[in-house]
Amino acid sequence: MQIQTDTTRFGPSRPWLAPRAATGAPQDSFRPASALFSAEAPRVHRHAESDLFQSSPFSAADGAVEILGVSGLHRVDPDKLEQEPLQEYPGGRFLGGRRSAWQADGSCFLVTEGALVRLTRAGMESFPVPSLVTTPLSPTPDGGVAFGIPAGVEVRRPDGTVRSQFELPWPEQGDLPNPSQLTTGPDGSLYVLSDDHQFFRYSPDGDLQWQVQGYGGLCAFAPQPSPDGSSLVVAGNARSLKAVRCQDGETLWTCRLPGALCSQPVSDQQGNLLVLVRGDEDGQLIRVGPGGELLGAVGANLPLKRGLHFEPQLSIAPGGQILVLASPEDFLVLDSGGACTLRLGAQELFEGEEFIGFTLVNQGQDCLLTGKTRRVARFTLPTPLSEELDYLLHSPGAAIREQGDGIRIGGVQIRRRSIR
Repeated sequence: MQIQTDTTRFGPSRPWLAPRAATGAPQDSFRPASALFSAEAPRVHRHAESDLFQSSPFSAADGAVEILGVSGLHRVDPDKLEQEPLQEYPGGRFLGGRRSAWQADGSCFLVTEGALVRLTRAGMESFPVPSLVTTPLSPTPDGGVAFGIPAGVEVRRPDGTVRSQFELPWPEQGDLPNPSQLTTGPDGSLYVLSDDHQFFRYSPDGDLQWQVQGYGGLCAFAPQPSPDGSSLVVAGNARSLKAVRCQDGETLWTCRLPGALCSQPVSDQQGNLLVLVRGDEDGQLIRVGPGGELLGAVGANLPLKRGLHFEPQLSIAPGGQILVLASPEDFLVLDSGGACTLRLGAQELFEGEEFIGFTLVNQGQDCLLTGKTRRVARFTLPTPLSEELDYLLHSPGAAIREQGDGIRIGGVQIRRRSIR
């Protein structure tokens, strides 16, 4: 396979320090942070395949990185950024829209134009699929998949056969409800939000266990189980989060958000939830306490954008860095306090090609960022400075320059090996 390679640097030729303000943004858009880049600038490869990337990259347990394209599966070596030959799907094109479900071992179910396809290391299998799938796919603990269909839910085994198919309860009046979001708990229970503001729990075989009212009819995100499986975080509507007890559906707390929810909640190292919300103009990163307390905004406003074919993405690295794909043009790395330590623009990094997703590699120390037309970039996440270096950096007249095998800040020499 021929691979076109180019290396693009963001900012100065050696971008040791984070930019103090984003290009084209007000000078107070981001609070400056003291952080060092790795010694290497982002490495960018553009693959010669004619297919287009259609999903965020997925990091499997064995270290491989897999990306779903329109026509087939792309496997990328995370170190060399080289790609194996394209494996075309049976059953037509994959059109995205969260119609895929990954397992930790790297296997995946996805819906193409004409089939339900299962991808494994051994190859691909295709199975008949209903003409309309109404929810994103949700992986089940046994390696199968569950998804919404008109007025009901279908659960498939790992071999593609139907385990169960059932309808939601008929209302006393009005139209039949349709599932709008669905997720699977650690024990295989199915949690279903419907477009008539109801929330259900079913067993994997379709037995109704509870039913509650008063949830957003068209929630943008699926319910998210807690790590211990005892509760769920649910988008009550576009501007609220609820915690629900899995056992009986009782609401544990409700948190009103200061804007429209734009991302799945993620948990930080202190047990708080972080979410992206968008107001009339800008977006914010919001922290919610374990008991539903609104702890406020983290850092300054963010350039969030949400559209028909794009949703902002949020993740937290093992080192505590907060990763935000804010728009197809902006990727940000924030420290735990919300200060922007790195901003990458699609114009500078990918020559204007839009970003589509990212994943962590190298035990969470590096990030793989992908574009829409087959570009892949890898870079090391910024490393925080000590308080002493922070003081030096922000001292009046501090001079920073490259020297020898590192950098010199004022009268202090920092060797490169000490900042990796």
